Amino acid sequence: MQDYILYLIKNIGNMTDIPTEFRGKGLDKLLETCMFANMNEATQMNYVRKMMAERDRAGQLGYAHHQGREEEKKAIARAFKAEGVSIDIIAKCTGLTLEQISTL
Repeated sequence: MQDYILYLIKNIGNMTDIPTEFRGKGLDKLLETCMFANMNEATQMNYVRKMMAERDRAGQLGYAHHQGREEEKKAIARAFKAEGVSIDIIAKCTGLTLEQISTL
């Protein structure tokens, strides 16, 4: 670890990419911050836009996944309800509210 830190201190002003041998050593955030500081303003703006787009996409995927799970829960609740299972048990098993189940 000392070798990595000494290398980092010596070369921090010139780094434009994270060396492969540094990945997973607990220095990723520090290296990323240093690389960002070495970028010119236009490159920094592009980097920020790219990161925002990636986070937006991750949020969209997470929301879509959540919506899919909700639809799956509702389908299960509908099947339970059709079989005459009590609404309280359906709520307990699916995590849906009594109100959500009653509108199915």
